[in-house]
Amino acid sequence: MGYGGAEFFDAGYDVIAFKTNVDHWYQDIPKHIFETVRARTLDKGYLRRITYGGSMGGFGALAFSRHLEADTALVFSPQISLGEAFDKRWDSYLNKFEWAYPINSDTFSEKIHIIAIYDPMDIDAKHIDLLKDYVVHEKFTPIQIPFAGHATPQYLSEIKILRRLVLQLAEIHSADGFDIYSERKNSWSYHFHLGLNLLHNKKYQSSLRVFKRALIFKPIDADTHRLISTCLQYLRDYTGSTVAAKQAVNLSPTFQNYDHLSYQQMLSGEWGSALLSIESALLLSPDNEGLIQRKEHLVHKLRDKGSCNTGS
Repeated sequence: MGYGGAEFFDAGYDVIAFKTNVDHWYQDIPKHIFETVRARTLDKGYLRRITYGGSMGGFGALAFSRHLEADTALVFSPQISLGEAFDKRWDSYLNKFEWAYPINSDTFSEKIHIIAIYDPMDIDAKHIDLLKDYVVHEKFTPIQIPFAGHATPQYLSEIKILRRLVLQLAEIHSADGFDIYSERKNSWSYHFHLGLNLLHNKKYQSSLRVFKRALIFKPIDADTHRLISTCLQYLRDYTGSTVAAKQAVNLSPTFQNYDHLSYQQMLSGEWGSALLSIESALLLSPDNEGLIQRKEHLVHKLRDKGSCNTGS
């Protein structure tokens, strides 16, 4: 049914979902689709038309709002423009397709009310700043959730208010009556992203405590274990950092986790184990020059160590 469509359908809304399995920001949607939607809904007598989506889906919900004659756009952490200097995550997609539906000052009708839910500590906040340039201030409702991260719906789901909040926002454009913040103590997302912020600001001991709290909610999250390892590395507990890195690999044997583990093993003097981890990482990314160089360094070190042992 599409992202979040079930909540609206169960509440009695009719739902039309735009679904995709490729990253093209819906730029290949033929314009006649909107005429088809209009023709099929003309005699329904709808009082409200709402577009809804998150991230790339949030882009679509905004970009299509005028075409779908929406009076409300409810979006989570929407991307507004690719190729901005502050956000290089999707630069590789810029020249892969023609931009038929950009977001700019002509995108929105005068009647549209936009509700944007986002983390003001995340890079998404800069996209919201772009959006503010295109909307009528009185018809824009920003809802900030610090340390929710990009996946703000996940945070709201963790504190068990997502469905009720979404439906109320769609109806009255207000979050009155909802306590979005006090239950953050029960959210993995909050602890994870707060931990990232503390780590970025070199508050390693505090970050470590917060990441350990995050594990209460997701004990088998490999990323959290790897970040705990990183905190311990900066705290110069190389034995602990290696143990946490091994746990990350056991949970998710990815290139990133093997690469990280090999570095921790080098710091703790486990040269042979580090070489094995590097070889596992190279199976996943054979052409990684940095890792190839690290392997050569380790091979020389182990050879020299063997020579010293033999000489003694």
